[in-house]
Amino acid sequence: HIHTAAKAVVTICSIRENPTAGLPVILPVLITEARTFLTKTGEKMAFLKLEDKTGSIEAVAFPRLYKEHGASLTLGSCVLIKATISNRNGETSLALENVKPL
Repeated sequence: HIHTAAKAVVTICSIRENPTAGLPVILPVLITEARTFLTKTGEKMAFLKLEDKTGSIEAVAFPRLYKEHGASLTLGSCVLIKATISNRNGETSLALENVKPL
């Protein structure tokens, strides 16, 4: 379950300024890009671009999450996401764990 009473208000800007890898975050976002593709095992997953009024960030929805919530992960959708901050090769992104349509 996603609890909206997160300790601090997280924004994409604050994640980018202080990318603590592995830190769970909850924030409302707009999906401005959604690219799905198939894994080697033939499962669908998605790379997303998420935006709020402070900036944009890349995110990934792995197959298990995509199977459950793919219908919400579409271009122009506003969703509340629960994600973990990931920092690969100096690039900050989010690994989605839960999604709730707003």
